[in-house]
Amino acid sequence: MRKDPCRQSETFRMTGEELNDRLDGQMLAIERVSILLEDAKLDTNDLLEMDREGFEKLMELLSAYEAFLDHFRDVTKDTVAAIRGLTTARDRMCCGVGDDEDFNDVDIDEDAGDDF
Repeated sequence: MRKDPCRQSETFRMTGEELNDRLDGQMLAIERVSILLEDAKLDTNDLLEMDREGFEKLMELLSAYEAFLDHFRDVTKDTVAAIRGLTTARDRMCCGVGDDEDFNDVDIDEDAGDDF
């Protein structure tokens, strides 16, 4: 008899509203950062005159920030996929066994292969 892969020593509960509130807070933090970028923008009629060193530094800063944004996008995609996996994995793994049922009372054929 195998142990229930869904049963753990502790159960952590979070409502969908709590998760959404946390994600909303993170989205607001991202919006606040975008407001900071507004401060760097110039009027379209402004002429930006720089020496070579200043121009190279500006290009370096912009390139580094673009690389950060690419990394941030990738991490965000991975995080979203992980959240979706974590919030739906219990239902898939437990095959419909409810919280109030005792999984240890269910016989599992060891020779049937690993379906979990």
